[in-house]
Amino acid sequence: MMFKDRMKTDAIPERVYALCCALKKKSLSRNALRECVEPDEFASSSMRYFPNVFAAAIQLNLINESEGQVSLLIGKEKLTNMSEFRKEISLRAFNDDTSLFFQVSRAYLGANEEILGFDNVSKMSDFIQSKLANGMTVFEDDMRAWRFWAAYLGIGIIHDMFVIPNMYVRINDILNAIKFQKNKELTITELIQSIQPLCKEGLSSLVNKSFNMGFSNGLRQLHDSGRIELRYMPDSNDVWYLFKMEEHIIQSAITHVLIKG
Repeated sequence: MMFKDRMKTDAIPERVYALCCALKKKSLSRNALRECVEPDEFASSSMRYFPNVFAAAIQLNLINESEGQVSLLIGKEKLTNMSEFRKEISLRAFNDDTSLFFQVSRAYLGANEEILGFDNVSKMSDFIQSKLANGMTVFEDDMRAWRFWAAYLGIGIIHDMFVIPNMYVRINDILNAIKFQKNKELTITELIQSIQPLCKEGLSSLVNKSFNMGFSNGLRQLHDSGRIELRYMPDSNDVWYLFKMEEHIIQSAITHVLIKG
């Protein structure tokens, strides 16, 4: 089950999107749907990915199967492109904080620079395993599958098949969903209170008002792109801290944010 326990490498975002798009015009039987997304002439019996893609769409409440027919549960406007689809998926993929997908994402973001020290998936899965609670187990294949969704949903950027922590896309999607008033200045506390319910994987373990590296990288990139403006006011008593980056104009301390875009 892609978003509950085991994660499957063949259930990639593009295939789940294609499956949903096949249902835009009408409901289909499961066999007809399979033929749309995995035609027999292009798939060998040993390379069937449809079952895991179908299961992922069911788990995300994107589709429903009833009386032999599979139908779409989301509006067709959510299938305009992969970006619109991502916004809908994000609301669902991170909703269950007991799932393996959520727990791996939180452990990955909480690891900060430690996560950069692994040169293969095996070492990374062992490290993430050491950070998981409640008896959860993560395997190499889980981590391989997780990478594609982590990059697509915007908690990291894939470079040489490794995910570098950067929540730029994820935070931007959340800002768009909340629809903050443009050119309105907020304290960082006000910002976090607004977005934390939608970003539990990145903000569930704040310590001494310090953000993890992935969230910090995301805020800095939003600042650099002009989407927001991070500010530091020396007379403020409410200071928050980005993960230290001496090369950036905003090295750490921030107190306010201007929502510009």
